[in-house]
Amino acid sequence: MTPRARSFAIAAAVATFALILVGGLVNPTGSSLACPDWPLCYGSAFPHMVGGILYEHSHRLVAASVGILTLVLAYVLYKDGRGRQGLLAVGLVVLQGCLGGLTVLLRLPPAISIGHLALSMAFFSYLVGLAGPRRVDAGEGAHVALVVAAVLVYAQIVLGALVRHTHSALACGTEVPTCFGQLWPRGMPPQAQIHMAHRMFAVLVALTVSAIALACARRLRGGLRLLALSVPLLVVAQVGLGLWTVVSLKALPAVELHLGVGALLLAATVTLAVATRTATVSLGAFVALTKPRITMLAVATGAVGLALAPGHAAPGVVAAALAGIWLIVGSANTLNMYLERDVDAKMVRTRRRPLPSGRLRPASALWFGIIQGLVGLPLLTFGANALTGLLGAIALFLYVLVYTPLKRRTVHALLVGAIPGAMPPLLGWTAGSGALSAGGLALFGVIFFWQIPHFIAIAMFRRDDYRAAGVKVLPNERGDAAARRTIVVALVLQVLTTLALVPLGLGGGTYLVGAVFLGALMLGWGVSGLLYPADYAWARGLFVLSVVYLAVLFGLLLT
Repeated sequence: MTPRARSFAIAAAVATFALILVGGLVNPTGSSLACPDWPLCYGSAFPHMVGGILYEHSHRLVAASVGILTLVLAYVLYKDGRGRQGLLAVGLVVLQGCLGGLTVLLRLPPAISIGHLALSMAFFSYLVGLAGPRRVDAGEGAHVALVVAAVLVYAQIVLGALVRHTHSALACGTEVPTCFGQLWPRGMPPQAQIHMAHRMFAVLVALTVSAIALACARRLRGGLRLLALSVPLLVVAQVGLGLWTVVSLKALPAVELHLGVGALLLAATVTLAVATRTATVSLGAFVALTKPRITMLAVATGAVGLALAPGHAAPGVVAAALAGIWLIVGSANTLNMYLERDVDAKMVRTRRRPLPSGRLRPASALWFGIIQGLVGLPLLTFGANALTGLLGAIALFLYVLVYTPLKRRTVHALLVGAIPGAMPPLLGWTAGSGALSAGGLALFGVIFFWQIPHFIAIAMFRRDDYRAAGVKVLPNERGDAAARRTIVVALVLQVLTTLALVPLGLGGGTYLVGAVFLGALMLGWGVSGLLYPADYAWARGLFVLSVVYLAVLFGLLLT
């Protein structure tokens, strides 16, 4: 980026920081609806700046200034051949303005208010990234760790927005560190649980981000090293300001400084992450390590478990559970790719993955996987409950340290791997209910038995890949006949388990009809493999059908 473009990016970032500070005054002063119309204020662009109008309309005027500055920045970037970056900046600032307008016109709906603050921090981070210093070679591991630090800080800020806009800041009164005498106020109002989730995640973020910054400071020089060393100081200040906010009953200076220091901490971690980015590192490579499609499926089934669990989980518990499931599954997939990088290099469908293709170094993947696990397990444990955290730890252990090495030794590894694979809906269930019960175990069973025909089908039409990699799969070791028989047995157990959900109270009449129809379809396809030659097309068809089957089945459960 040219010096001129960087100068405008710095100016836009500083202006956005000022906008965040001014916007932070609106809610605590009760000025959010001081101007009931938008974009004007009582029909005027320049109303009398008194009372709440001073805060609310000042926020709008600063926002307009940021919008104009962003347009200028976009033009400069376009002239420098970076038109896409400028276009993205304009798109973000326009979307931010629209959210601000909706916040007023819809009379402060919490979801839009939270999104407004979250997007403002994302836009600020983007400008900070554009204005960042030249890259330095601190190693991929340092870059990955600093990206994680920035993401954690951003997540904590968004959680803080949830606290602010659900009026949860004083849900525990001035009691510190407990809430109503409990470390986790189960049975208390949702606001208390949101508040304590913010506190507990703050401890996790504080320790993790400080450790990352201190470890990476040794690899940096000059201003970047000083910036890294300042991160723990900002963390301590931010924690202290959070405590001051509580014990002072939301004194305006405490609230405003808490927001400002949080934004500065985000800017510091984003700057360090951008500065240490190397030419070989891309965000897409790290996302690929998590196997995003599998991870998204796991989160979706976890959400079904949460939705069907008895009781009503607080928003903070739901967020912590889903985020924890995402991180635990991502950690398991990342560490699996790390341990199997030699196997992946021998298979056609996996040789383009980040490690065998050389896009990432093994050490970067290892640390990325470990960090995901270290963040995900506390989220499940403290954000939901200890039982959910324990089950998550068991799933991670079985997948990485038992299933992964067993794949090259025995075909029975599939049964071991199906246990952690079936865990997400059970994690959702225990996060919502706090207990193991028949309903959660039945959901676990549905996914457990579903995986067996699903993965045997993959092994049948990818048999050459698995043979080349030395992975023991049933079609190669026992033959197609044994594979087809196992598929049918698993399908029978799968269908019976889906029907058992009805007497357990998890499915109604519509679900029962759908489950019977879908089960008959799956069983019919499976049995046809026994009656006729099961070729590549049959196995591929079973694989595709199983994916559609699960999506429709779980959709029916939620109706």
